[in-house]
Amino acid sequence: MTEGAFYVYALKDPRTTPARPFYIGKGVGTRAWDHLVTPDTTSKGTRIAEIIADGKKVIVSKICEGRTKCKHSKWKLNSLLH
Repeated sequence: MTEGAFYVYALKDPRTTPARPFYIGKGVGTRAWDHLVTPDTTSKGTRIAEIIADGKKVIVSKICEGRTKCKHSKWKLNSLLH
């Protein structure tokens, strides 16, 4: 995996102002957007389905890219959600 191959991202609920993150993940390629194609039955998937049912689009935000810049970011950011 190259230096910039992975990233940390947030899925945000556009129904709140400002849009609040409800999931922080780490991925490569289209991983951040893959959740939106077929929401699963987890709380994340349920939230995605609710947002779509309300006629809105989940906001996907890349927080950082690359091993050095993203070191520990996912875990630090997840602690803020709980």
